[in-house]
Parts: sequence; C-alpha cells; structure tokens
Amino acid sequence: MSDGNEIYQINKVVSKLPRWFKNGHRINSQILINYLKLEEEYETVEYEHLAEKCKHLRTFKTNFDQMKNFGEKNHGKIFEVSDTNITLWKPLKKEIYLHYKNYKRELSSKKLDYKFVDNEKELAESTIEFFSKPQFWKATIGNAPKYFVHIQNGKNHIFGLSKFCAFKNISVEEYISNFRYKTDGGTTQKHIADLTNKSWKPRKNIDSKIKDQFDNWISEFHPNYNLDNASFITLFQKKKVKKRKQKFIDPKTLEDNLKLQREIGEIGEEIAYDYEINRLRKLGVKNVEKYIEHTSKFNSGAGFDITCLVKKDNRYIEVKSSLNDNLDFFITENEYCTLEQLENEAFIYFVHVTNLEKKEGKVFKVLRNPISELKANGNLKSIAYRASLGRKTHHNNGYN
Repeated sequence: MSDGNEIYQINKVVSKLPRWFKNGHRINSQILINYLKLEEEYETVEYEHLAEKCKHLRTFKTNFDQMKNFGEKNHGKIFEVSDTNITLWKPLKKEIYLHYKNYKRELSSKKLDYKFVDNEKELAESTIEFFSKPQFWKATIGNAPKYFVHIQNGKNHIFGLSKFCAFKNISVEEYISNFRYKTDGGTTQKHIADLTNKSWKPRKNIDSKIKDQFDNWISEFHPNYNLDNASFITLFQKKKVKKRKQKFIDPKTLEDNLKLQREIGEIGEEIAYDYEINRLRKLGVKNVEKYIEHTSKFNSGAGFDITCLVKKDNRYIEVKSSLNDNLDFFITENEYCTLEQLENEAFIYFVHVTNLEKKEGKVFKVLRNPISELKANGNLKSIAYRASLGRKTHHNNGYN
C-alpha cells in the first residue's frame, strides 16, 4: 500500500475516534471497545472471543471486515488479523489507547446505576443466585472466564462467575440484559478481593477436592474450557444452602407440552409467511417470493423467523403464536437483543391459531419496533423472558 493511502486511512480513523468513543451505541464503537476490554483482560484476543462478546450485533462480521481492510468506503482500518489473533493496526495503536484511557476516565466519573455487594453474606447470595440458574451458565460465562467465587458448605461446592457475583441484588437474567457490560472484570475482581481480604488463588494451588468439583462442574457445559485459566476465592458456610423448589412435571407431560408448542409455533410461522406474501401482493409487488425468506428454517439462532426485504420497507419478523388472541408471550435473550438492535426494522407478528388440524389461523396484530414498545407500554418479567403487552397499548401502528 502506498504511503499516501496509508496516511489517508490514518487521518480517516483519527477524525472518527472521538465520535466512536463518545457514542458507544455505534456498531463499530462497540466492536472496538469490546476488543480493548478483551485485550485488557486476556492480553491476546482471538477472533472467536471478540465475535462471542459482540454476538448481540447482527452485522458484526460485515463491520469487523470493514475495520480490518483498506478501502475507500470502509469505516477505517483498525485491526490486523494473523491466523485467529487480532491486534490493533500499529500506526494507530497509540492514538486508540489515548482515546480509550479518556473514555474510561469519563465512565468512572459518571454516577453508577448499580451497586456492588457490601459484605460476604451478600457475595454468597449472589453466588447462590448464579449457581441456581444452570440454563444461563454458558451464556453468562462466555468463552474464557478466569475468576470464580467458590462456596464450600460441608461437602457441597458452589461456583459463581466473579463478574456477576460482585453485583448486589440482581438476577442472572438482569445481568445478561442490563449489567454485563456495566463494568470490566478487573474492577469486580478487585472489589471481591478487597471485600473478603483474600487473594485470588490459581487452580493449581487449590485443594484437590475443590479442583475436582470445579472441573466436573464446568466441563458439563463448557467442555473446551482451559481449566488452568481459573482462579478462585473461597467462602466457607456452616448453614446448609437451601435449594430452590422446582415444579414437578413428569417427562411424558413435558414431552407432550413441548411437542404441542413446536406444532403451534411452526403453524404460526407458516400463517405469518402467507400473510406477508399477501401483504406484498396487495402493495403491487411482483414475484413476491424472492423478497421473503423463512429464516428460521435454516437458522434457528437468527433472533427472528421471517425476513422480508423490499426497498425501504425491510422487515425482520419474529412470530409469536398461540391458541388464543392474548398478548402474553415468551422472548429469549437472543430475540430481545436482536430485535432491539434492529429497531424500526424489527417486527413481531402475533398469530392466533384457530384450528391445529387444518393449520388455520390469522395474524391479529403487527407490532413494529417491539422492544421499544415493551419498554414504553408493556411488561417484562425475568422468566427468560416473559413479556406482556396489554390490550390498551398506545401503538397499534396500523399494520393489521
């Protein structure tokens, strides 16, 4: 690359960096800041780790590619990639670190909207909360966690991610949706060490029984985890830790319920797909099938079920189906984050399946920018997640 083109790229990025660090909601801002946080914690950053940390960004790959390549219309070259390792582009490292330092200083000066645990009792309560939600262990921990709070209660061993355990009186679900990026791991680790007056012990220095318990625990949901990365602070409890009561459902009933839910969901998606085809035809669009994609049939993790791309009316549609016409529904973390990111291009189609055998039903409500609507006029409960929109919602948007 010529010196002139390199200088052009440098000047382009230098002019953008103040905006990137000031407006953290930008996609390229989030990619860069997440990279810097990973670099602080792990020194070397691999592509898969950055992709995991940015998995809520629908266009991560496209934007990252523009930040590692030279180009007239790229965001500006930031990264170098060698094999799977990512580093900052050398001519800009000093400038980026300077802006990041100022960014962190401004963050620390702002009033915090969360609280850390004040004593070991609260630390233990947070650890128990983490351990009681196995369905979220993998999502919360990520790829390469290093620090864990450990509670030994007789023969029982409980483990919790330090970055979660430092927060006071929050659920795992709240952490995933609102708190996981509020502070960095170094701050929470230091808080726990100061609070307990203990040092973090690397795995090789802990008791063999604790080591075995941890290895068995984490390998169940994180089989590729590098065990030697782990360090611990241990709390000892004399009182028996109470386990939360679980509802009893026999396997046959559970299997039947899940089968019925899948059937309702599949029928509802087909009804919504046909609804979308008819909507486009009424608008005079020709060859409508080429604009619509039943995304969930080949990508269950997209965060939506149907894609409709027509000029300025792009729609990423999540379908919620039931055997009635109420507005109570479940929404996953992935759906929530994806639809929130898509804003006005995000839709929820509510489908009332009126006849399962004949696969009949109707779309009875269309909601645009649904996460904004939920925040303004709905209700969210942390049941991974249960959401409700009342019938008196202010925005029907006129798409029925």
